[in-house]
Amino acid sequence: MTTNELIVKLIDRVSEVERNLRNLIRMGNVKSIEGRKVVIDYEPDSDSEYYSPPIPWAAAYAGDVLQWRAPTIGEQMIVLNLSGGLNERHCIALPAVYCEQFLPDTTDVNVMYTSFLDVFKVTTDAQGNYELVADETIRFKTKGFHIEADDVVSIQTAQYNRVAQTANTQGNHTQTGNVAVKGELDVSVSIKTPALISYTAGAFSLNANGATVSNVTMNEATIGGIKFTTHVHYETGNYTEKPQ
Repeated sequence: MTTNELIVKLIDRVSEVERNLRNLIRMGNVKSIEGRKVVIDYEPDSDSEYYSPPIPWAAAYAGDVLQWRAPTIGEQMIVLNLSGGLNERHCIALPAVYCEQFLPDTTDVNVMYTSFLDVFKVTTDAQGNYELVADETIRFKTKGFHIEADDVVSIQTAQYNRVAQTANTQGNHTQTGNVAVKGELDVSVSIKTPALISYTAGAFSLNANGATVSNVTMNEATIGGIKFTTHVHYETGNYTEKPQ
């Protein structure tokens, strides 16, 4: 081999090495998604059809802990060539790099959030606040669900439905508004109301045949227009007079 031939060969080798180095790490935007693989467009802002073959993307978890999150069309990704730049089919796409099409709502380093299609968002911050917002339904399906709040638990909604075989509440309960009971009401201690001042457990019963009240203390009662605090009964006679 002559010196000139050796120089030409070395130049070709250097050119090939440089080309392989350029192919080691590249950036591009997702052109299409095929199953678990993506096609990356290396020059999305030009008319050039310079894009990768279908290559897999790296997942955050892919074992006993598994996460599925397909990239978005237009999302910017880093392509790592595992063959040293020789074969573009031996590449993997690494998510992700912010681009003009997809920019974060905030750049606060003390805030972290995940947003999905602008309909679901989870936000947390360095102060320990956690917010979950969904445009539609949030459903928890588990054998047990426990909430421990030292301060308060608040629910604000147009309609609150609770279905349980047994519902237990401890502590004081304050109700504002009407209460409708469909079914048996069993009071084990006592009830106080503005009308029936007090009565003990079992002193009052109500069913389809009417109501029964026994051993009741009343401050005042009016029945059929007769005020019983001043009503007089006669020991003899055919009628009871009106109050005197």
